[in-house]
Amino acid sequence: MDEHDLREVEVGIKKFKEQVVTGEALSRLMKNKDFKKVILGFFLADKVDELIKQKCTHGLQHPDEQAYIEKGLIAAGYLAQFMEEVKLMAENAKVSIERYEETQDEILNGEVE
Repeated sequence: MDEHDLREVEVGIKKFKEQVVTGEALSRLMKNKDFKKVILGFFLADKVDELIKQKCTHGLQHPDEQAYIEKGLIAAGYLAQFMEEVKLMAENAKVSIERYEETQDEILNGEVE
C-alpha cells in the first residue's frame, strides 16, 4: 500500500469519528428533558396518536384534511427513522474506526504491501 491508501484510511477514520460525534450529540439530545417532552412525548407520541384518530374520523375525510394528516404522520415517521439511522450509523462507525486504525497501523509498520 502507498501514501494514497494511507490517506484514504485517514480520511475514513476522520469521517467515522464525525459520525460517532453526531451519534453522541443525538444521545445527549434524547436525554434532554425538553426534547423528551416536546419531540419524543408530544410530537412522536401524543401528536401521532391524535393524527391516527383523526385519520379514521368520519368528519375529517375531506382530501385536504386527509393530506394534512398524512403529511404529519410521514413527518413523524421520518424523524423517528432518522434518529434510528443516526444511532446505527454511530454504532457502525465505532467498529469501522477500529478496523481502519488497525489498517493504518499495518500500513505505517510496513506490514501491508
